[in-house]
Amino acid sequence: MNHSQKLPQNNYGFALKILAFYVFAALLVLLAFFIPQIIFKYEDRKTSNYDIHYTAEKVDLAEGGISLYEKLSSMPDYYSEGSYIPLDPNQPGNFESRLTPTDVHEKGINDFVDVFVGNSLAAKLKGNDEAISKAGGLSEYLKGLQFVVTPTYMIRTVNRDMFFVWDLYIYDDDFGNLDIYIDDETGKILSFDFMTNKFVNAAFMNEIDSKNLTGRIGSYYNLSLQNVKASLGRGFLAFDMNFKEDLSSNRISFINLKMISVDFYENTYNIYFNRLDDSYSTQYDNNQDYDDSEFEIPEDFSDDEVLPDEITDDN
Repeated sequence: MNHSQKLPQNNYGFALKILAFYVFAALLVLLAFFIPQIIFKYEDRKTSNYDIHYTAEKVDLAEGGISLYEKLSSMPDYYSEGSYIPLDPNQPGNFESRLTPTDVHEKGINDFVDVFVGNSLAAKLKGNDEAISKAGGLSEYLKGLQFVVTPTYMIRTVNRDMFFVWDLYIYDDDFGNLDIYIDDETGKILSFDFMTNKFVNAAFMNEIDSKNLTGRIGSYYNLSLQNVKASLGRGFLAFDMNFKEDLSSNRISFINLKMISVDFYENTYNIYFNRLDDSYSTQYDNNQDYDDSEFEIPEDFSDDEVLPDEITDDN
């Protein structure tokens, strides 16, 4: 009888061993599944976190105290660094501004034509282009093109402040694409990028050479032109326009504005005004400097190419 009582106990112990084996096997499978994730999270924390917490520098979003000349000087550096935040113009309460998108479109085009194109070139374009003539002039023609207006915060990371600008982008296959940044506080053009043809590009360059354009720029920003320095390189022609600002504090401040023409492709040129910083010159070779008053415009930028025989001042 004692022998018959031991048999069920042996079967029970064997069953426990089988159960323990399956539980152990299941734990091994689960552990094998989670080990890679545990190791990955540990290594990621070890290499990127180190339990160090950084606090972002506070940026003053209250516009004011930044002069127009500071903004002009800031544009090339901070535009090239990408320190700007586009806003959604359709979201009410997203921002406060002095100008409206309609103001930006109207004033941006008028100032671009009046200051940077000038009456003489605008008249020649009207006389030589049927579409511009039919529209009533260059300003009217540009206002009839497709465009996008984007409000933007331009962040000055070093100064930990910002100023508010508008990005007016106009696109046209015939005249060219025009991207203008406009200061909300003053309504002045701060910079632009203009992709255009060979003739219009050459006209811009010759306007600088004749001091017509620099004179208009000086009047527009209330600055006094000091000198113009040209740099010719492979694929670009750059003008450094140095202006003087007379301050009420009896100290004199100088500001440099650049107009750079880059040969893009197949008689297509990009004209940059106050858009590129000094790093542009490192992208090209064969750079050559000219004396302020003795440089010669290269043959590619001659008046013969700007004004074909059929274009006259009478137009």
